[in-house]
Amino acid sequence: MKDVLITIKGTQIAADDPDVMELCAVGTMEIINGKTILTYDDTDSIKKTKNITTLQIDGDKSLSIVRTGVVESRMDIVKKHRTVGQYSIEYGEFMMGIYGEKIENELTEDGGRFFAKYNIDINMETFISSELEIFVRETKGRK
Repeated sequence: MKDVLITIKGTQIAADDPDVMELCAVGTMEIINGKTILTYDDTDSIKKTKNITTLQIDGDKSLSIVRTGVVESRMDIVKKHRTVGQYSIEYGEFMMGIYGEKIENELTEDGGRFFAKYNIDINMETFISSELEIFVRETKGRK
């Protein structure tokens, strides 16, 4: 297990209006059975809610995003497949579909880049198109 700096850029496009979110967090990276596991603390300092986010990357095939804590959710993005899951936020729960359009994995044990493009639907109607770009680099000397 390595300490890493995880930088995430998420772009969501609804009605031709892009919304970009960027997050930078210190976390850990490990490779287990060929899958890259990234974990970081996703605590909201304003709302004082504590969550842990785990990203499980399986080559260029899939990405699972699991959040535990106050907000519990799991999103599975599988290249060229549609998955359906329950998503919980502080205001309630709903079902959504996710179609993995494109996945690129350039991560190694030293870090690198991961990219996913996917569509989210509610009741089989495309709701939003999203892109997720993740950069990982090892942190040196962190105790």
